[in-house]
Order: sequence, then C-alpha cells, then structure tokens
Amino acid sequence: MGIPGLTTHLKPYAVPTVVGCKTADCELHKFQHGSPSHDINIDGPSFAYAIYHRLIIHKTEWLTAVDTMPNYDELGKGALAFLDGLESYGLNVIAQGENLL
Repeated sequence: MGIPGLTTHLKPYAVPTVVGCKTADCELHKFQHGSPSHDINIDGPSFAYAIYHRLIIHKTEWLTAVDTMPNYDELGKGALAFLDGLESYGLNVIAQGENLL
C-alpha cells in the first residue's frame, strides 16, 4: 500500500517538527527557518492503520486474528484518544474533504 515516491515529492514542502513537549518555549521547539505551525494534516489510511495497531498491541498473543480485531466501540474510543493526545500537545488537527469529521 502507498504511493511510490510520495515522501520524496513532498519532502521539499515539509517542516521539521518535534511533538512531545507541552510548552511552546521548549528548546525542542526552536525552528531554524520559517515559523512554527501547530496545524497537522492526517492521512486517512495512515490514521486508521495507526489506530488499529495501537489497539491490537494491547491484546494478548494467544488470541486468533479474528479475536484480536477491535470492535467499533474500541476503534471509536481509540481514534478519539489519539486525536485528544495530539491536541494535548497544542496541535490543531485539520480535516480536509467533505467526508471527514
């Protein structure tokens, strides 16, 4: 899955960002060029993949593949917890497209 060469094509537009410090004046947040942005775009398939793997890592190893599948309630709560975590670091999650959020 994925788009071959996408990272290479997008790299000139990327801005290095450190996520993890909750204070804006933290030494980790010093930018060498440009101004810091608190906006973040999340790719839908990548978001789903991240949520799925965050949820199944907490399941026990002896379960079958079907048993480890998270249910809709777990997926919803996991997605909201992930987004809340991003917002707790001062990031603004931007939804693009008509079918998002």
